[in-house]
Amino acid sequence: RGTSDVAGIPGRLVKIRGKVMSLMDPEFGVSSHLAKLLLRVMSVNPEVRSVINTAYNEDVAEVINKMGFSYALFERTPLQKGEEELFEFAEGTFKENRGWVDVIVDMGGVGIEPNAYFFEKNALRLADRIVRVARLVAARKAHQ
Repeated sequence: RGTSDVAGIPGRLVKIRGKVMSLMDPEFGVSSHLAKLLLRVMSVNPEVRSVINTAYNEDVAEVINKMGFSYALFERTPLQKGEEELFEFAEGTFKENRGWVDVIVDMGGVGIEPNAYFFEKNALRLADRIVRVARLVAARKAHQ
């Protein structure tokens, strides 16, 4: 399997009239970064079939904890500037955790924004999960 075998949504998901929507239909081979990450994780656990990433901040961290997700933090050294280090970390984390972790958090670094990568066995379950996360994050922001 290669990145051209992995379907993704081009661009970003956006909020329109209170609903999360994609501006384009899913296509194969459109997100090499997420596809490479998913393929590395699938090499440990083939049941993991979906990944989505979001910006990571204090609100997302609180929601991850509140929802009881298992997670691992990837804290880069100044020399870890590429995606390969993230892929190695994710693969190792899945191996160490019997093939499963809900979220890998890349704490970011020079030129790399912090991101949370959510994993699930299928895209519909992941979509449901990320919508719940987004709602809880929005509720936290509304009360600040």
